[in-house]
Amino acid sequence: MADENQTPLPIGDKLIDLYSEAVEKGYGEQDMASVYLMVKELIASKNDGLVSNKN
Repeated sequence: MADENQTPLPIGDKLIDLYSEAVEKGYGEQDMASVYLMVKELIASKNDGLVSNKN
């Protein structure tokens, strides 16, 4: 519907970027929850490991 009305959806563009990055990092065979895992790892690395890697 947004395409039909030429309405931009910035969050949709960002999600496509996140899913593409997840596939590049090897999460492509997993479900959408893999994006969560990828973002969690990214946050942990930016916080120098201050975020727990436990589920």
